[in-house]
Amino acid sequence: SVNLQILFIQSIPPFRSRFLVYGKVATPTTTTATNAKDAKPIASPQDPKNPITLLLDHLATYTVPHSFFTHFYILALTTLLLLGQQISTHGPLYTLLRDLQTPEWAAAAAGFRHVAGGQSIHQVVLTWACLVLQTGRRLYECLLVQKKYAVEGGGGSRMWVMHYALGLVFYLSVGVGGWVEGTDAIDASKFTPMSLWSLIGPPSAKSFIGVVFFIIGSGFQHDCHSYLASLERYTLPIHPAFQKLVCPHYFAECLVYFGLTIMSAPRGGGPFNVTMLTALIFVGVNLGVTSMLNREWYIGKFGEKSMEG
Repeated sequence: SVNLQILFIQSIPPFRSRFLVYGKVATPTTTTATNAKDAKPIASPQDPKNPITLLLDHLATYTVPHSFFTHFYILALTTLLLLGQQISTHGPLYTLLRDLQTPEWAAAAAGFRHVAGGQSIHQVVLTWACLVLQTGRRLYECLLVQKKYAVEGGGGSRMWVMHYALGLVFYLSVGVGGWVEGTDAIDASKFTPMSLWSLIGPPSAKSFIGVVFFIIGSGFQHDCHSYLASLERYTLPIHPAFQKLVCPHYFAECLVYFGLTIMSAPRGGGPFNVTMLTALIFVGVNLGVTSMLNREWYIGKFGEKSMEG
């Protein structure tokens, strides 16, 4: 339903221009195209006397700094480390989350795990470790690689508060989604210093394929973020990856979650972890819409030819 809401907002220009844009796409486009006819400025809201327009404008004023993106990764990393401790000790938070499953969902999940085998403890540990690496890398990039944007004025960019809240909920959910289909294996395992080595088993085909996608996506995304951080603000990227894709770093994010979805897939079942698949779909829809907004912004600022290739 969240994905449908994002697509609905994207499809209505007055909603899109107020509630989805942030960062550079929220800035007015002063075209640098050699041919003025080649540029298409992004439309801004009109008719301020319209009551509906006034209401939308008021709702759009509830924003937070774009730099609050860092909070997503702080929250995610903190959640993952806390859950790692709780899972390894079968602590009260883990027990609470496990028992919060509705009877209907628990019965369906138990039946699925019985047929499919559920996640192995190796998959739980691997997925948790990869999520820690992903969120830790993104936090590092926000604080150290991309920090110059805040120094040069990027701190003035803002995003809608509901976008921020949705991001917080998503990263909280991802921290649980990586292991929720492996509760049987977790309950059957004893985590002691002597047993830590046994948690690292030979990779299954799913784990191997998932790790390959995860590593490729992570490396590709870091390369894109490092390149973008080296540019002057709001300039046209000329990196080869940006000649093929509008936002290759968004594509890389999808590769990362695709890998996580495969590596955490229950044994004997389908190729995907259903819980993580919902996260992948959310990431794909959200970043797909944002990529479209970026394309519109590039065309408005640099002209149609900037998007050829």
